[in-house]
Amino acid sequence: MKRFIEAYEEEEAKKQEQKRLHTKHDIEDEDVIIVEKSNMVKFSVKSLGVVIRSSATMILLCLAAIGLLCIVYPETRHPLQEVVVQIFKQLTQYF
Repeated sequence: MKRFIEAYEEEEAKKQEQKRLHTKHDIEDEDVIIVEKSNMVKFSVKSLGVVIRSSATMILLCLAAIGLLCIVYPETRHPLQEVVVQIFKQLTQYF
């Protein structure tokens, strides 16, 4: 029974994908099966997006860890607070 349900869901997913592709490419004939092939540009853009997203996640986690350590330990809190104040002063001087 499980295989039947999985096969049915897979078939429905293919039908939905074909409907989406038909509307995307403005093809009205339902007998036409559209196959989109990945090309080098699409692959590169998707890969670059994954790399950027992963890098941003790692940077965010590192900054969160640094912030948590600065909250927990007072020895690191004061030097970081001084650096932030100096950065703010320099930014106000530029603007």
